[in-house]
Amino acid sequence: MFAKTRQRSRDAIGWLTYKLVRALLWLAMRVKRVNLTVSGMEQLPSQGPYVLVIAPHASFFDGPVTFAVVRRRLVGVGMAEILDWTGWQRVFGWLFRLMGHIPVQRDNKESRDQTLADGIATLWRGIPVMIAAEGGIDRPFWRDGYARMAWAAQAPVVLLKLYGMRKFMDEGPDGEWIFDFSAPMHVAVVGVLNPKDYMSALELHVEAQRIHEEFTLSD
Repeated sequence: MFAKTRQRSRDAIGWLTYKLVRALLWLAMRVKRVNLTVSGMEQLPSQGPYVLVIAPHASFFDGPVTFAVVRRRLVGVGMAEILDWTGWQRVFGWLFRLMGHIPVQRDNKESRDQTLADGIATLWRGIPVMIAAEGGIDRPFWRDGYARMAWAAQAPVVLLKLYGMRKFMDEGPDGEWIFDFSAPMHVAVVGVLNPKDYMSALELHVEAQRIHEEFTLSD
């Protein structure tokens, strides 16, 4: 009973923090006149859990821009290294914890397994989970964790395709963040897949990649 009460408190704090962060993101983007457009948002489920799969993962801004355009609270899966950032960037680790995100040591199998279990538990509580398909910036292939997570919870997979993120935010030679606020960005929902329509998590994974790769903005 205590564990459930503590989890409800964490979810409440995560929801409030998410709303605050989302409002601040929108305010900052309006002040900076960020050139952001969206399409297909009407496909997002209005209730119940789902796995939101973002790709390609090209920038640290991919997560924040997704938070800005999705109205419902998301629990993100992110690299555990965020929790160790120092200086002014430590605020991101602080927000990561408050928002209830799930840390993962990407090259550690035990950590990936725990992340999968935490993601499934989050979906069972009715909260959408956001995850980058490649498991990191500029990684060469899609990992199947999102499909296994969705399959285990029987939650829909929502495919989100990102355009122009690297032009908007990139890293300089010394690791500093460089922004071009005039760079056009677009976020598109390109498909929603129901696990019940597939025979396995692998089949779901293969179909998700196909749909994402074949989608163009003219569709």
